Amino acid sequence: MNKVFLIVCFIFCSSYIGARDVVDKIVARVNGVPLLMDELNEQRFDRAGKTISLSELALEEVATQDSERLKIDAKDDDVDRRYSMFREGYSDEAFGKMLKESGMTQKRLKRQLRKVLSSQNLRGFRGSQFAGVISQSEIQEYYEKNPVKQEYEVSVAVLDEVPKDGKIKDSSKLEWNTMGFVALDQLSDDAAKAVKKLKKGKVSEVVKRKDEGRVYRLDAHKRGRVRPLEERVKEIEEKLITAKNAERERVFLKNLRGGAHIAKVS
Repeated sequence: MNKVFLIVCFIFCSSYIGARDVVDKIVARVNGVPLLMDELNEQRFDRAGKTISLSELALEEVATQDSERLKIDAKDDDVDRRYSMFREGYSDEAFGKMLKESGMTQKRLKRQLRKVLSSQNLRGFRGSQFAGVISQSEIQEYYEKNPVKQEYEVSVAVLDEVPKDGKIKDSSKLEWNTMGFVALDQLSDDAAKAVKKLKKGKVSEVVKRKDEGRVYRLDAHKRGRVRPLEERVKEIEEKLITAKNAERERVFLKNLRGGAHIAKVS
């Protein structure tokens, strides 16, 4: 890809936007394309109304430009179709009110849609270069390295608010749901680490998720049978696919950053 020159400006430049005579500030330039403070402060539909960082905004622009170069960027029809999905169930008045309350306009939303869809297209294109199939030898290797010999009877409680110190003072007030007997490799990595350290009747520290926290209680444990490979194929395959997807995303972002020359302006 062409070398992308990204200049992040902390001494902001000024730019006039349309006939409103509103002064907006350039916060970065990506290959000569300015990124404005207005974009940085926008609520994002793909982040549940939250904003994104300057680094994320710049990488999104790099991805958009790369998708355009490869001619896989989102076209007007793609954007219009996705926009129509947002409009479903709303009258013109109700949809306009919703946009206004979120500080959004039709033009801004469509611009966000175009960039997000173009970035997704690029991810899909780059991802197609990875092997999407898990081989039998990979499954066999994982099975041999991760035998299931211990099963744990576990209960879990979901927290709406995560304590700052990550600890639960009174676990009796929590709403516990039993998970039954499970093996560690049936749990997520963070949950498995938390459960493995527990003694019977004890409660783990909070395991943080995106928008919530979880705590685990060990109710009992027993020596489990070693489950045959045929019982674990699907479970192992899902774990390996998750790991490959994480690696694909890591490589994607690394290559995206690697094509950008980033220079801060003091």
